[in-house]
Amino acid sequence: MVPAEDVLRGVCGAADQIMVSIKTPLKRNRLGGFLRRNSMERLYAEREEPSLGTFAERFDVDKIFDRGGAEHFRLPCAATTPTAMKNNQVCPLNDYLPICNELLFDVGMELREQRGCSLSLVCFQLSAAEVVPPRDADLCRANTFLRWLLRTHVCITDLVLKGKWVTAHSQVFLEELPENCRLRNLNVEFSFGEIEQAHFATLLPRLRCLEELKCYMSPTSDTLLAAISLLLRNTMCLTSLVFYARFENCQPPQQFIDALSANTTLKSLEMWENWNTDEPPGTLGEYVSSNQLLTSLSLFGEETDREELLLEEALVPNTTISALVISSSDNLVYNDHFAATIGFSRCITRLFYVTSKPEWNPTGFVVRLSETIDGNFNLLNVDLCNAKVDAEAKHCLFTIRETTRRNSGLVERAAAFKLTAPLDWYTANALEKVSRRPTLVRELAEKEGMAADEVASTIRSRLRSVEGLHDFMRLTGVVKEHVTCARPVDRRGVQLQDLNAYCWRIVRRYLSFDDVKRLTVAMSDNSTPG
Repeated sequence: MVPAEDVLRGVCGAADQIMVSIKTPLKRNRLGGFLRRNSMERLYAEREEPSLGTFAERFDVDKIFDRGGAEHFRLPCAATTPTAMKNNQVCPLNDYLPICNELLFDVGMELREQRGCSLSLVCFQLSAAEVVPPRDADLCRANTFLRWLLRTHVCITDLVLKGKWVTAHSQVFLEELPENCRLRNLNVEFSFGEIEQAHFATLLPRLRCLEELKCYMSPTSDTLLAAISLLLRNTMCLTSLVFYARFENCQPPQQFIDALSANTTLKSLEMWENWNTDEPPGTLGEYVSSNQLLTSLSLFGEETDREELLLEEALVPNTTISALVISSSDNLVYNDHFAATIGFSRCITRLFYVTSKPEWNPTGFVVRLSETIDGNFNLLNVDLCNAKVDAEAKHCLFTIRETTRRNSGLVERAAAFKLTAPLDWYTANALEKVSRRPTLVRELAEKEGMAADEVASTIRSRLRSVEGLHDFMRLTGVVKEHVTCARPVDRRGVQLQDLNAYCWRIVRRYLSFDDVKRLTVAMSDNSTPG
């Protein structure tokens, strides 16, 4: 943008020339004020909405962005020092995002603001509207700018590339991302072709700050799989992995599973894999049964739930999988044990079952699940896509839906844990149910954008206000104020009001708010018989 003093000097000079021919001092003053106000308004407008046109007034755009001229673009990155991002030092590139995105438009990319003064570089959605192919000169300028951006601005911490945009830019990212790259989040979805996967296999060791990796591969190349396995073994930063890959009618190779087992940094893991194997439970089955990181598991393959594949046996010992997605061509053939596993699970919150059939009948599964779901407070959604159950299973299906509705309602009510108002029975019951189930604590934490430990601590703090004997009895409607027991005839034995705090806490371990049938207290005094 043009400096303010230059604008004002030019405008004022023009105003003086005009005012020479004006004889009336009043008109001269009005005209000078009008011109000055208009010039300042235009200046503020330029500052608020920079564009490629106004940018060209200050810089020779053709010289800067033509081949080999990008180094003349003097907007150095503020994040080049390790402490810059921590000190909230904002890169000046943030002031020119409309200009940058106008340049990147021709190559299907755009910059977006992120938390912590960083930027993300994101490709257009594959379904986004397309325009006619750009001119060669515009395409060259956009690619040159993209290369300069990757090479000089380490404030870019997030990268999203999918489909055709991976094909278009994988070579550019391989060549231009520097050794001091601070990329923290990488989301890449490969289309068919091994060249792009090879590019990222070479790039991965350079991403030493990578914290989150989402990788979608179909089919999978050995080169990229080996690179991801090496990353898992050597990383000091990677905390989240979403790995969607398709192997030819088999589970992931032992090399990848061993790397997962050796990793010590991951806190969250999602996988989409083939469950079929010639030697059940297979490498993936053994990993699922012993792993305590996997939070989401998507499986596909023919007859995924058949008895020989031991799916339910792998799920029983796992305590971290909350979302289970099964895509299969069967019809829940082996459903009794599988349904019971879902019903008795204390960690699975969502089940999605999809078959290749337009209609299918999961009556046996629905009946068995409804029989085991009564004490389940963690299942939030059961989605049997395109299923049609028999008439005799209607009530069983309702039982499942009502259970998931009740559980979802508990999570919604527990979201009031941050409020300071006194607890009512509904909120206290929800907080107690959630606090006793780590899966629901994680669900609530994700919903509120907080750490699970922080949510659990806050809920415990809120429940302390109603943890005493009198508080509990008052909240459940047993008494109005406090518990007072009539003196026993033989004057022996311990009565309810005699329990000390320690003994009452022992009782409360086995007593929930909804275990007490709530009554409308209509007594004239504040006591209850003991």
